[in-house]
Amino acid sequence: MSEQPAKYNRSFSGMIGAMVVLVLVVLAFVAFRAVNRNDATVEIEAVDYAGPADYAQDTADFTVLVPDELPDGWKATSVRFDQGRDQTWHLGVLTDDEKYIGLEQADRSVGDLVAAFVGEETEEAGEVDVDGTAWQLFRDTADDDLALVTEDSDVVTVVVGSVDEDTLTAYAASLTTP
Repeated sequence: MSEQPAKYNRSFSGMIGAMVVLVLVVLAFVAFRAVNRNDATVEIEAVDYAGPADYAQDTADFTVLVPDELPDGWKATSVRFDQGRDQTWHLGVLTDDEKYIGLEQADRSVGDLVAAFVGEETEEAGEVDVDGTAWQLFRDTADDDLALVTEDSDVVTVVVGSVDEDTLTAYAASLTTP
């Protein structure tokens, strides 16, 4: 027996063969994971916004708005009242087809709220009459969100969503004080 270690014969075809075997192993692993994957479904929980809305109405320096009631299948998913120096009210809702509508109220400029909640690439798209109140319609050209904005002496109200204009207008029409 020879005392020298055996030399590995390195060739181009040997390298290609090793790469083919490695690719087949990786593909087998990916296929195995795809067949045995359990996609977890996350149920989005509804939140009660009535209590926070009553508290916000009693505390806020402006008239807080909430929908009279949500249509069947819709659910409130987030509610927040910031009572700091710059008071804000937020209510997030998902429609029955899981489209988002957000209600934002704050004593800030229209431009600030539109940039913050609608998007930087937003253009004014006219005016909409909602139960006798003029609302400005804004369209986000980047991701097709729509927003209705109205302003009074105390607060700017923004209703923004990834829904069509009729749904957004109907939601804005349903807003009332708690």
